[in-house]
Amino acid sequence: MEFCRVSPAFVIWYTYDPTVKADLFSTAFSARNELTLVDPIALPAPYCTELDSLGRVANIVVTNANHLRDTLKFAGTYSPSIFAPSELNAELPHNHT
Repeated sequence: MEFCRVSPAFVIWYTYDPTVKADLFSTAFSARNELTLVDPIALPAPYCTELDSLGRVANIVVTNANHLRDTLKFAGTYSPSIFAPSELNAELPHNHT
């Protein structure tokens, strides 16, 4: 797992997933003390602490149906709004669009 704080308000993290034989990337950016995650994958505890220092996780964006990844884990912890493709409706909680 690599975790890179690109700027005070922007983070990327990624890891290799042998089940899909590809690197998986996630992004977080902060605006007005609210954090938006894009295609999130799980983070070890020390990185979660650093992520939390950027602000409250308010939104998750899932860019396509194959990128649901660990969205539900983050949703269970933070209760954010979730923006995702309609084909994921059955898998997501009711607070998504």
